[in-house]
Amino acid sequence: MFSWDGQKGREGLLRYAKFKFKPTLIADIVYMRAAEMYLIEAEAEARNGNVSQAVAALNQLKSARNANVYNGSLAQNAVVDAVLIERRKELFGEGFSLSDIIRTQGTVVRKPFVDADGKPIKVQITTPDGTVKTVDGKGHSVLDFPDKSAFVPNSNYYLFNIPQREFENNPNL
Repeated sequence: MFSWDGQKGREGLLRYAKFKFKPTLIADIVYMRAAEMYLIEAEAEARNGNVSQAVAALNQLKSARNANVYNGSLAQNAVVDAVLIERRKELFGEGFSLSDIIRTQGTVVRKPFVDADGKPIKVQITTPDGTVKTVDGKGHSVLDFPDKSAFVPNSNYYLFNIPQREFENNPNL
């Protein structure tokens, strides 16, 4: 699902192939899939204390993916955590992370792509002409908020501003 990008100017960036990219690096956008509905059901059931129904919905999805079914703790928090992890895996790259972070009062977690000594991790890429070479792998370039403070739950940085023009043109705001 992942490959190291070898395109000029993008060498060493991680590129995912969940969707078919066009030469302009855009991809088809999927608005809602059945998997999302199973995960919504599983999370809602878990948060409402119906953990057996939550696990059943979660495992129905996991079984469809030929993944190991959840057979961990039936404590409510453990099941909610399992569903949230599955959401991160299943819905990767589909634009759900920020809304999940806001909804669960979580925080962004980002780490530099370095080894135990703090040095960049080397990766092999294939350039468009077929040459294979070793470059520094590039991870996240943003590791904190714009004011250089650490990521924290409930930050205003997670919110989108409503443009002034919307306030001026929409009397319902």
